[in-house]
Amino acid sequence: MIYVDELRTYLKVNPEAQKHGQKWCHLWADSLEELIEFAKEINLNIKGLQEGDTFNHFDLIPSKRALAIENGAKIQPLRIWLKEKNLQKSPTTL
Repeated sequence: MIYVDELRTYLKVNPEAQKHGQKWCHLWADSLEELIEFAKEINLNIKGLQEGDTFNHFDLIPSKRALAIENGAKIQPLRIWLKEKNLQKSPTTL
């Protein structure tokens, strides 16, 4: 399954990403393979993959989030998904 969470406003965005604005969300999946396959389907740059100890994800701008939803991504709060998977992540980094 592929997921996106709600858009959030991030006041501190790295300079390279600032051209895309301050509203972002996460795109993640139940498996890395599924995430990469879906990312290719919606034309994400695979270099944008953020691999982590807790979950692998892409950061999406609003237009890419809409595209992900149109292509079947489920809207899911990340905190809920992490809890269901018995994973933890600092609330300040979400």
